[in-house]
Amino acid sequence: MRYILTVLLITTLANLNAQAPDFTLTDIDGTTHNLYTYLNEGKTVVLNFSTTDCGECWNFHETRNMNTANTLYGASGTDEMVFLFLEIDSTSTLSALEGDGLYTAGNWLNNTDFPIIDDAQEVAAEYDITDVPTVIAVCADMTTIDLYTAGYPTPQSMYIAHNACIPASIANDLAIIDITTETFCGAISPELILMNTGLDTVNTAQIEFTSDVQVDTVDWSGALAPGESTELTFNTTITEATSITATILNANSVADGSSFTKNVESAPLQFAERITVTIQTDGFGCETKWDFFNAAGGVLLTGGNVDATAGNRTIEYDADTGECGAAGYANNTSFITSYPGSDTLLIESGCYVFHIVDDWGDGMCCDYGEGSYTITNQDGTILASGGDFGAEERIVLNIINEITVDIQEPIDRNTLKVFPNPAQDNFNIAFDLNTTGDVGVSLYNALGQRVQSLQNTTYSAGENNIQMNTRNLPSGLYFVTLHTENGDFSKRITIAKP
Repeated sequence: MRYILTVLLITTLANLNAQAPDFTLTDIDGTTHNLYTYLNEGKTVVLNFSTTDCGECWNFHETRNMNTANTLYGASGTDEMVFLFLEIDSTSTLSALEGDGLYTAGNWLNNTDFPIIDDAQEVAAEYDITDVPTVIAVCADMTTIDLYTAGYPTPQSMYIAHNACIPASIANDLAIIDITTETFCGAISPELILMNTGLDTVNTAQIEFTSDVQVDTVDWSGALAPGESTELTFNTTITEATSITATILNANSVADGSSFTKNVESAPLQFAERITVTIQTDGFGCETKWDFFNAAGGVLLTGGNVDATAGNRTIEYDADTGECGAAGYANNTSFITSYPGSDTLLIESGCYVFHIVDDWGDGMCCDYGEGSYTITNQDGTILASGGDFGAEERIVLNIINEITVDIQEPIDRNTLKVFPNPAQDNFNIAFDLNTTGDVGVSLYNALGQRVQSLQNTTYSAGENNIQMNTRNLPSGLYFVTLHTENGDFSKRITIAKP
């Protein structure tokens, strides 16, 4: 059973906002880190003081928030911040960090991309650390900010702390904290978090969005007070995977220049006539909540504990038994739900999102049971799966069913046939055109990956036939799509090799 906290441990540093002591430490990979060197470069350094046997430390670690922050704002991102994990128990060993022995909560090295430093107890003493976890930001001016005062610090809150480290020196100044969209299907409008880092309220701003295929300028108006942040959605449309750079051209008509870059990916096309969500809970099933909703935000399926949050630890446990009451899922149990609810209905082609959260921020796997989620189609093909996600995970599904609704002439859909079905080494596509026109063909596997295509060719009005060679394709479920100027049309086919 996990360690149940009855009192939230929050450390207030004796020297909070005083000058942070310098240190030079070597991480487990042999790299040396000097605090003042980083500060002299103008960087903010986030220090996570923890011990390997601290359950609360492990829960925060499992949110992957520091990993994400390092990717966005560390050396592999904007390079404005440094993130260090300091193990401060003098009796711990490298094997404990690797998850071995009785005095460790797990493998701290697994999927950790920021430096881990062992034997940092002397630095902890200099910083008057008495409780763990303690997470602080050390500013370039050597003052410190306690980040662990309202639950687990998020990547965005760490970056907001970095901007708070920099004293406002000009009247009009804005900073982009994050571009929040990562995966999409169809088209997206970029969403970003904007922060006022100046001395005056910002009422107008001009922001430029640059991608591999377009450049757009957007005028924003509002009232953003100093130190405040806000989320903004713009009408700029992105339709394919690309790298987006948002640049603030001016704030209150004063030149700015702050920018932020992020890669966005298009979700792969996946075939499904209906979907099934299987939830296997871990030993703390009441921490799980999930929703499956469409592109308009309408919830189609939901399950779990309505009170569960993404790592905010709102669910209370009995300190003696660890039980959290009757709300939500039972422990170590499977729950299966399908959409649509009737076998005679098909899920509409389009974009869907599966969102799952864990209230204590440690996912569903693998320290307190083998919990997981799995999303399959009507044939049992896995569209998405996971469980080791920390506080939350969002999966974007770009679904196409057998009948694509965006179909218009010139193809007469009633005449479209694929045969033989099942096929072995080849199959035919027969269709009638009402008028002469260009037709292209794509063949997708069950995962939505295009495995074969035929370029656009002009076909005459009337009956037509196209033959596709499948000799090099493995057995399985496929769907063939005809592309015309006025839309697409798909048919399912099975390849069955002897």
